[in-house]
Amino acid sequence: MYQLSIKYQRKILVYSQDGYSESSFLLLAYIIYSQNLSLKEAITYAHINLKRPFFIFPNDLEVLNYLQILLLAKSSEKNIFLEGDDMKLERFETELDCMINLKGPLPSQILEYLYLGSLKHANNLNLLKDLKINCVISVGEKLSWLNEHGFNVEKIESNNVDIYKSENMTVYHIDNLLDNGHDPLFHSLNDILKFIDEHRKSNSDSKILVHCMVGVSRSATVVIAEVMKELKLSLVRAYLYVRVRRLNIIIQPNLLFMYELLKYEEFLSNDLKIKLIGVPDGCKRSVDWACLSKSIDELNENYLK
Repeated sequence: MYQLSIKYQRKILVYSQDGYSESSFLLLAYIIYSQNLSLKEAITYAHINLKRPFFIFPNDLEVLNYLQILLLAKSSEKNIFLEGDDMKLERFETELDCMINLKGPLPSQILEYLYLGSLKHANNLNLLKDLKINCVISVGEKLSWLNEHGFNVEKIESNNVDIYKSENMTVYHIDNLLDNGHDPLFHSLNDILKFIDEHRKSNSDSKILVHCMVGVSRSATVVIAEVMKELKLSLVRAYLYVRVRRLNIIIQPNLLFMYELLKYEEFLSNDLKIKLIGVPDGCKRSVDWACLSKSIDELNENYLK
């Protein structure tokens, strides 16, 4: 592959059935070899430099972790590392430990400025730094490192919100919001999305991570609402947009959140008079609630067997 691409100036297509998981193993192995990067550096390179969505399985991470020593030793583009193999292996294993438990090493980039991920992603400060994420929205889950930094805290009692600010990081923490089908999110959505908008205006290059425990229900609801507002999409189109970008993780806001998103679609379309793609002219909403619930159930049927 390297000879074809460099010596003969050939372009190479690497593909798999789903287009992003099995092929990701070869993609990362090639980057390690051609760019003389460690596995951790190759993951960041593929995401930031190549802007390539991918998913790497934990077992593949373990294989690549040991394979990278051989790949780096045989790299023909740059000098190999001068440190001994034992030192390299120890460093690589430390890097692997930081990634192996994340159920995929990176949060999902939904929009240019917006990521959807888990509490484990949000608690990994090195990962946030690598991805240039300087704003975290914690939907119902508390970050382990909040007490370790010199934050100025602003409390918004009416919405159970604490805003933590330091020189390099802003955290918008929503308390007392469980994924139990009873705790509502609708009345918080406008405030959260307003905060995202204001943060972007004051930090034009900012990257924002929205997370809950896993990144499936609470935080996915917030991200779907942001996609609806930002891209002017109906709920159904925004749901599918986020779903296909949450690689290998099935987003599934609980039915209360889905109903609230349907009400949010009505708010955007009728109250704010925003023309949403997918909402027919003259219609109050894009889809009937019963039809939406049935469709989501059918969509998830294959994954629940």
